[in-house]
Amino acid sequence: FLSYALCDLDKVNLSVAVLPIQDRFGLSEADVGFASSSFFWGYMLTQLPGAMLIQNVPGGAFTVLAVGVAIQSLGTMGTACLQYLSDSQAALWLLCLSRALVGLGEGLG
Repeated sequence: FLSYALCDLDKVNLSVAVLPIQDRFGLSEADVGFASSSFFWGYMLTQLPGAMLIQNVPGGAFTVLAVGVAIQSLGTMGTACLQYLSDSQAALWLLCLSRALVGLGEGLG
């Protein structure tokens, strides 16, 4: 239950944080849309592999879910690292990478 609650909270957190991020780095609406869609690219890539891993990995769903939450957590930490950047292009790519990692992790869950 806790891991699913964490996943749902993480889906929502960017929608709240994106406005201050957009203002700070001067990102356009297209940039924000690109960063937001990065989540779904990561999510899409791990849907089928995640199902296959659950069947083949020792520990099954528990192990795959734990790895997914770890990957998702790394992605969320990447978003927090934006505060140390001043370049808008670097911030955009870090935001896209972090959202893709969150998607990868959630796709495994």
